[in-house]
Amino acid sequence: MWGKYIELFRELVPGMTRLALLWGYVPPAFLQEEAAPAVEYMKQAAQSLGVTMPLWEFRTARDLDPAFAAIAGQRVDALFVTSGPVTYAERARIREFALKHRLPTMSDYFTTADAGILLTYTARIADLFRGAAYFVDRILRGARPGDLPIQLPSRFDMIINLKTAKALGLTIPPSLLARADQVIE
Repeated sequence: MWGKYIELFRELVPGMTRLALLWGYVPPAFLQEEAAPAVEYMKQAAQSLGVTMPLWEFRTARDLDPAFAAIAGQRVDALFVTSGPVTYAERARIREFALKHRLPTMSDYFTTADAGILLTYTARIADLFRGAAYFVDRILRGARPGDLPIQLPSRFDMIINLKTAKALGLTIPPSLLARADQVIE
């Protein structure tokens, strides 16, 4: 997924060399051990495409203003915001910051597009819920969780917000619009 995000940004922002990553803190109870490798993989994907990716982590809404100030001072070309409870609660502030600084912004959380984030790309949520129901059913019928196969998402949704693109003065490439599952006009 991380390589795909960088590729999508390269289509949106030709010539992009600096992509800010606003990373929502993941508490230890919620897969913290998977967070560090994910950040490292995204940095490697960015580097392989010639993109520098400074990282800012936030834990609470109070952490956003210092992160915004640092990002604004870095002269980045675009912004990626990871999903999480703070991202969801503060999506309007994130949108306003992005618009003020004319930063094309992408997220891995589908509801942020409705709030004005330019583009979201994520696994199809309905498929994830169906998969979770399948596993719960199997476990309740006696299957051992360790015996169940790992399943990765196979379908993804891309949502593009044309209102935000217009506000940024950005023209979305037709090839990207053609691949979008939903376009907000």
